[in-house]
Amino acid sequence: MTQAAQAQSRDRSVQIEQSPITDLDTTTSQPPPPRRDPIEVDPRPVRYRERERDPVRMGADAPSAHYFEATMGFVAGGRNHSDMTFESQNNVAPSLTEPFLNLPYNGTSIFGLRYDLRLILSYVRMTVGMDFPFTNFRTADTKATYAVDNMMRTVTVQSLRPYELRFGLGGELPVSYFAPFVDVLGTVHFVNTTLSVDDNNAEFKATGFGFSARAGCRIQAKPWFFVQLAGEVGIIGPTRWNADLSVGFSAGSHR
Repeated sequence: MTQAAQAQSRDRSVQIEQSPITDLDTTTSQPPPPRRDPIEVDPRPVRYRERERDPVRMGADAPSAHYFEATMGFVAGGRNHSDMTFESQNNVAPSLTEPFLNLPYNGTSIFGLRYDLRLILSYVRMTVGMDFPFTNFRTADTKATYAVDNMMRTVTVQSLRPYELRFGLGGELPVSYFAPFVDVLGTVHFVNTTLSVDDNNAEFKATGFGFSARAGCRIQAKPWFFVQLAGEVGIIGPTRWNADLSVGFSAGSHR
């Protein structure tokens, strides 16, 4: 072998030794990772949706509604106490009877407060309540002269204060948020009165009973709150008529 051939052979071996070894891992092309948008986190606290409350069930559901009511409000009306028997409480002019046939006993207006408790079971209403009415009359209009123990005396009505305890049975028929109702009321009347006989005060008391019919409508503003309007007419007894405006609260089961 000539020197030129040996030199070429050495150059080739050097090139082989110096040739770079390619890394398969680095030469293999890989797709870039997909671009993802950053996740935005709402800093506000998570609010869970509350379960909606059941609406006030009326109409077809009313027969299965059992609950209590408590009402308070105002009452206005007319009274006639002339048919009641008044008894003397302090033995002053105990034989006095004629004034009780005249004003204000034979007809007066009343204004006052009314309270009711009621249980309703499938259309049926059971009521117990108390009225605190105040009579409206002028004392000067009651001044008159009467015979007392065979002597003429000047008699003036100083006060007339009734109290009324009521019991009722009735029914109602709810339609949407309105509940028309009708009640038959039995009322125990307690009446206290004071008359001036010349310079002495004579105190009398009477107790009686009467029936009346009431009709009205309850407006259910909330499941637990309502407004009530009613009118009443007397059937027998001291009550001539009544009208009342009340608000009330109910509690119980609306199945």
